[in-house]
Amino acid sequence: MDWASVPNPSQLPAGDWGNPLDGPPQHEPGDIGQVPPLRYLPLQTQEREIRILYLRGRYGGNDIPSGILRHESLDSKPQYIALSYVWGDQTERLPIFLNNHRFFVGLNLYSALEHLQQRAGSQDLFLAIWIDAICINQADNTEKSSQVQIMGDIYSSSLFTLSWLGPEADDSDLAIKALDYIGEQCGELSDGPALQERCELFTKILPSDQSSPSLHFPVEAVVALLSRPYWRRIWIVQEVILP
Repeated sequence: MDWASVPNPSQLPAGDWGNPLDGPPQHEPGDIGQVPPLRYLPLQTQEREIRILYLRGRYGGNDIPSGILRHESLDSKPQYIALSYVWGDQTERLPIFLNNHRFFVGLNLYSALEHLQQRAGSQDLFLAIWIDAICINQADNTEKSSQVQIMGDIYSSSLFTLSWLGPEADDSDLAIKALDYIGEQCGELSDGPALQERCELFTKILPSDQSSPSLHFPVEAVVALLSRPYWRRIWIVQEVILP
């Protein structure tokens, strides 16, 4: 992933972690049972409020993802990015810390949060991001309904949508580089049909000379990447196109 496209993390005032504990969490996985569960405060729907996660940067090798949930009105034009991802199997969930309370997320989202922490880097920096599984109280059907009604505004008001396809696997890094190359080459072609130019481009990218492995386009890697569950999501068009 090219983290250069992600907004620079920012600092938040001290004392913003919330009760019952003061300061950034210092818990270990074995302490989970001693930490109270997160309880959402209601959103002010008439103010078009949403919750934004301020994800704290990683400061240790084994620290659990943690952050601050804040209420923000869309009318105040808060700066944040939106995450597009697959919920996946929710039978196994891992703990994170929000406002110094425990909260459980699915494995795919947990992996995304770990990678996003790399962008913030320092424990004193926070990345502002909207994630539906965290920023919407999934146990409150009334809230879910009201948030779905402004979902288009949530995505279109974000700086951009970050698509999390999952961890690297099946040469996915190679597939992304190959697709980036195709995009760059197509972008240099003239406007209009240019069918012949495009045919020539793909003839070069997909050579028929199978005796030259260095010329091989990573077909299997690209197919594996484009076969991931992410591309079968109903919401994918709205999440990616609106911003």
